[in-house]
Amino acid sequence: MKIGELAKRAGMTLRTLRYYEELGLIGRAVRTKGGFRLYAEDDLQKLQLIKDLQWLNLSLSQIRELFLERKGAKTGSEMAPPAKAFLRQRLKEVETRIARYQELQRALIETMDILQVCTACDLKPCKEVCFDCPAITGWGQVPLPMHVLIATS
Repeated sequence: MKIGELAKRAGMTLRTLRYYEELGLIGRAVRTKGGFRLYAEDDLQKLQLIKDLQWLNLSLSQIRELFLERKGAKTGSEMAPPAKAFLRQRLKEVETRIARYQELQRALIETMDILQVCTACDLKPCKEVCFDCPAITGWGQVPLPMHVLIATS
């Protein structure tokens, strides 16, 4: 596929793809007689992995290091241990993020539940009124998003 199609399918700019090629994150494209870059489906998959690893806050140099380790290994037994260690660390990071997202999800749901009660309120929302509201005080620990909404009113 041409670079434009790859960029579109990967959700990246042409400049980014050229930069990744320059860094060695993706292989050098085959060139047509007309000079157009041609990429394989494998390049699209590699770009998706790069995006996923960046989402985990990995730098391009860290991602490149992973790819180079694999490329430089002479055997699977040489390549597997460092790759597994790298992936194990990424898995821990994913699990930490999942736990944090679940906490945030719970807080947002609880805040929406409280706000549902607020739809029947005729009073002006302000700290003094809202922090004394039985719908909020009866909740126990007020979820952080609701606390911030009240505190900034």
